[in-house]
Amino acid sequence: MDWAGIIGQKRVKETLSQALSSGRVAQAYLFYGPEGVGKQAMGLYMAAALQCEPASLTQPEKVLGFRKAQKGVHPDIHVFFPTPKEIDEKEVSERLRLFYENPYRHVDPVRLPDVGVGKKGGKQSFYSVERINEGIKPRVKYHPSEGRLQVVLLLEADYLRVEAANAFLKILEEPNDHTVFILTSSRPERLLATIISRCQQVRFDPLQTDDLAAALQDHAALKPEEAQLYARMANGSYNKALTLAADTEIRVLRELIVDYFRAVYSRNINQLAEFNERMAKMGRDALKNLMRLMLLWVRDLATFQASGDVSHVVNVDFADVIKRFCNGLPNAQMAYMADVLEEAHGLIERNVNEALILVVLQERLFQAMRGNASGTLYLPLVAAD
Repeated sequence: MDWAGIIGQKRVKETLSQALSSGRVAQAYLFYGPEGVGKQAMGLYMAAALQCEPASLTQPEKVLGFRKAQKGVHPDIHVFFPTPKEIDEKEVSERLRLFYENPYRHVDPVRLPDVGVGKKGGKQSFYSVERINEGIKPRVKYHPSEGRLQVVLLLEADYLRVEAANAFLKILEEPNDHTVFILTSSRPERLLATIISRCQQVRFDPLQTDDLAAALQDHAALKPEEAQLYARMANGSYNKALTLAADTEIRVLRELIVDYFRAVYSRNINQLAEFNERMAKMGRDALKNLMRLMLLWVRDLATFQASGDVSHVVNVDFADVIKRFCNGLPNAQMAYMADVLEEAHGLIERNVNEALILVVLQERLFQAMRGNASGTLYLPLVAAD
């Protein structure tokens, strides 16, 4: 099988190909790993491939059942995702349409609040016991109406509430020979151990940078250098890479960071005051993103400082700037700079005064650039006494 449309994951493809070609398919699978690495897409492809006879797996696209499955019109393939207690059926249909259009995307209302149909997000999503007993149980009771197998694809299965998880476990404990379950999860530790024990576990790894870059060129029409940049920033997640590529502010923020570090090093008070005012007005989420980008920048500086090689930096298009920074900061404490940026990110999450964080941060970064920094951004009053 060529697993067309699935990015990377060579080991997983080999494992599943062997199961399909030999006919030794498990009753239930748990696809687990980081977000955005292809668990959902692989789940859909697997569900479609299960409608093919082993002999036809070399060219599955010629099998009608396979094509119908990938289009979302196969009557024996059932896809579920976490939802609020009350959700309009039109919204469910629209979210499923988006999933079949791009199975890498998240379609639950938490990660994709607004799809133009139904109420906008803001509500907690989960799997209720009613959803299991009324949505899944009746579907797997009977033999497939058209295909070889009934396949249930349960996205983000860790959103099963306790009662729902127990109800789902009962279904797994009464196996039949005409149903396969495929569960996906980014947080498998939240699943019942008894559910995990009844599944064949398949680990998905972060995607390789080159695989991500190639996919971005093919599907997001990015230039090679842009694709490499976003692939390196995405930490192996295709979803994150697409989000970064679509964010028009990213380039502006990255250039802002370079100017900010220059102002910190030169201790340009007027510039720093302008930077701090601008950053404080960004809003908490945007400021956290900025801290993450700053952290990537510092890690690039540390990488070049340690190796003298820019081939592994994230901000590859700023390679010359990175070299000049490091050459001008021979005593800089890069690890300390990374630590205080991580701390700043955490303090912002805890709603500590943002203006105060930024003032103390710039002082700590200034000291670290000269090799004489110590202490943290935040000192509890008890410790201060």
